[in-house]
Amino acid sequence: MAGVKNPTTAMQKMLTEITAQLSGGQSADSRRRGASERIRGTSATDREEGLAAIGHRVVHGGTEFVAPTKITSAVIKKLARYNILAPLHNPANLAGIKAAQKIWPKVPQVAVFDTAFFAHLPEVARTYALPKKLIQKYGWRRYGFHGLSHQAAAEAAAGALKRPVEDLKIITCHLGGGCSLAAIDRGQAIDTSMGWTTMEGAPMMTRSGDVDAGIVLDLAERVGVARAREILNKESGALGLSGCRDFLDLLKKMSVKDRPSFAIKLARLSALSSPQGYPEPRRQSGHRDAPSNPARLAVDLFVYRIKKYIGAYYAILGGCDALVFTGAIGAGNPETRRAICANMSILGNTRVLSVPANEELQIARGAAKLVL
Repeated sequence: MAGVKNPTTAMQKMLTEITAQLSGGQSADSRRRGASERIRGTSATDREEGLAAIGHRVVHGGTEFVAPTKITSAVIKKLARYNILAPLHNPANLAGIKAAQKIWPKVPQVAVFDTAFFAHLPEVARTYALPKKLIQKYGWRRYGFHGLSHQAAAEAAAGALKRPVEDLKIITCHLGGGCSLAAIDRGQAIDTSMGWTTMEGAPMMTRSGDVDAGIVLDLAERVGVARAREILNKESGALGLSGCRDFLDLLKKMSVKDRPSFAIKLARLSALSSPQGYPEPRRQSGHRDAPSNPARLAVDLFVYRIKKYIGAYYAILGGCDALVFTGAIGAGNPETRRAICANMSILGNTRVLSVPANEELQIARGAAKLVL
């Protein structure tokens, strides 16, 4: 959620606290009650002071919502259709919208969509190799997510390089609880790792990422579709492999002898912007892999899959001017970035950057364009 047009410091603090409350892990009703309690006692005048609009991040807008959209009851009904495609996000997004409408009934509310940045992916990138009639019937395609973050990261990279984004080939890595990568050619997204839903792509904290469709079918046959969806969304990824829900906990659980295989002794690493010369990760000896620390396996798998995506996107872009890390993990512990960049000689002339996620700025800009 982002307020537009110079809110006071007190108002900005209130918006931040309400946003945190609405994005918490409780039920939708609990989130709404928490937000309402935070605002209770504040006068209507104070609530709306300095606000020209309130912008909301909505994760999935499908092909129907590809630009900032003023929220009406009809729009809310249409957005609810996408809940099944983004079950961890869209219901919470809608809960935030409904709560904000009650708190600020006179302030225009605007939805800004994570999928919009990828609305014009090339046909070859957005199409799945499935029967054409079924694709047309059910609307299967690569939508892509974290678009607000990827767009902000690309623009930040252009600013750091002091070059127009339209002149650059950029790979962006949004790494957090959810993870996705994007290939951006002169400001236009041409591919991204997430697909029809937020489950595809790199492994995440609770989501599986890429997995053989045969396994998904087998799982659904064994436990049922609803249970399979819950397992793939909420019980897989790093949590499923290691029992850890937090990436920092994963690093802490890696033993001292395991850490060099991941971070490769930080003292020996070159500057982050010069990946050449990174030492080779230590390999297991013997014909078969030795039993691994679950935390180490989860981290190594995370790093390995991201490296694969970076290499693929470098190839389809035909080079890369900037590799940008963002999100809580991407812009957080530098060990992760260093491990991902290790032994990637293709990055020799690529600037590697770390920028904090700034989705709020993109939301505010989108809302401002619509109402100001």
